[in-house]
Order: sequence, then C-alpha cells, then structure tokens
Amino acid sequence: MLDVKQMEAFRTVVERGSVTTAALVLGVSQPAVSALVARLEEALGYALFTREHRRMVPTAEALALVGEVAAVLERHAQLTRTAQDIHDTRAGSLSIASHPSPSISWLPALIAQFLAERPSVTVKLISRQSQGVRDLIPSQAFDLAVAELPVEHPLVAVRRYRMPFVAVLSRTSSLARHATLTPRLLNGQPFITMFRGHASQLGAARAFDEAGAHLNVVAECDYFASAIALAANGVGVALVDPISAEDFKSRGLTAKAFVPTIAYDFAIFHPADRPMSRLSKSFVEAFELFVKPYLIER
Repeated sequence: MLDVKQMEAFRTVVERGSVTTAALVLGVSQPAVSALVARLEEALGYALFTREHRRMVPTAEALALVGEVAAVLERHAQLTRTAQDIHDTRAGSLSIASHPSPSISWLPALIAQFLAERPSVTVKLISRQSQGVRDLIPSQAFDLAVAELPVEHPLVAVRRYRMPFVAVLSRTSSLARHATLTPRLLNGQPFITMFRGHASQLGAARAFDEAGAHLNVVAECDYFASAIALAANGVGVALVDPISAEDFKSRGLTAKAFVPTIAYDFAIFHPADRPMSRLSKSFVEAFELFVKPYLIER
C-alpha cells in the first residue's frame, strides 16, 4: 500500500531536486520529508534517490515511477475535490419529474438559480401530466417529483402543499378594476377552464353553482400556460396557480384574488426506500423557500 503523503514527498523532491526545498513547498520539516521518502523506499524495496553534491538525484526506477505517481496524486486531488463538492452539494446530478405548471413556470428559474450556485451539478427535468408523474413511481425513475394531489403510494415519501387559485385576465378588461373577483361579478363573463375534472374546473363549477351564477366557458385547456396566454389576449378569465400567474405578468396580464377560495393541492415526493442525497435535500429546501410566499394552510 502506497501512502499519499509519501508519494507527494517523493514527487516534490524529484521536481525540486532537494529535500530542503521540498520541505518548504510542502510546509513540513526537512526530517519529515526524508522520513516519508525513506518509508516509501522501504515499501517499494528499492532506492529512489542518490546524493550528488548535496542534490537528490532520482534513480532510473524513480524516473520510471514519478509520472504514474503524479497522475495518481492528481486523481486523488480531484477525488478529494469531488467528495467535498458532494458534501457541499456543489456536484452530482438530479432527475426531477414534474407536472406541466412547475416544469413550465416554476422550476426553470429555480433550477437556474440552483445551478448557478453549483456549476458542477446537472439536472434532468422530466415533464409529464400529474398522472404521468405518478406512473413513474413504481420504476422510481426520478430523485424528486412534483405532481398535483392525490399522491398516495407506499414507495414514496410525500410533502404536501396548498395554494389558492387566482383569477387572471387582461389588464384592459373592465373587470381589472376589481381587487377581488367573485362568481357574481363573473356571471356570464367569458371564462377559460382546465379540462373537466381538474381541481380549478371543479372548484369554479361548484363556486358558480352555489352563487347562482352562470359559468360561461368559452375555452378549455390542458395547461395553465395556455389558459394564461388566452386570458392575456382578452379571451376571458381563468383560474390558475399564483406562481404561473406571476410568471406571465409581463404579457399584459393581471391577477386577482378569487372568492370563495379554491385550493390547489400539490406535492413534492421522492423514493421512500432510499435515503435522499444531500443534493436532493438542498433542492427541496430551495423549492420550499420558493413556494412559501404563495402557500395557505391545508
């Protein structure tokens, strides 16, 4: 077994041609360098240096060995840096599966900030509908996943969150003067919904029905991004998550509180049968900090 410190002392003496100079470079005493070289020679079973006029002259065996020693030391230094980067969550890879709203509007900015602080980290972002994300659970083909509820499966550990849907519409709409929109205010107004069965569509239908108002659906969408773009172009009002609404404000859109509150429930989850990496934990912390301003109590 060759010792790293012994190899470092050997290489430095070869490069500097002197134990004294090598000691200064390594920041140790001259006897310490001599002892390290002696122990390496003992381990190898042959001499590495001869003394000529106060200089340490490498033997033929030393010259044959020093290149390999230098390569091993460089690899060891790289390994040390990588190990430290992993400890500091500056290296590694993350595979994140997400339903469309986060993968389009939430996660790109968050991932960009996360990677800017960790240039050696790589991220794979997998976009699926929520059911498609849930379908990945048996294969565990992700480190982290984000999907709309329900997410109930023994193979994953789940963290649940809740936001209120907000109403988005063009800034030029006559309804934009209201701070809060209600089913009565929106009675008969053009309305954009998600496809039937989505939480926002079900919530809007229930709220309008309870208020005795007419829900005038003029468009149905699969993605919040599509509904927001339609709203920004004056097609009607849509109920979307507040983060996506914030992301699209520059497109002539305004967001209003909608009463009664309709909850948007989603979760971030990871495989339960393997421990989370430090990198995954750091991303979850960043994710929770990012969504916190938009959350309401469950």
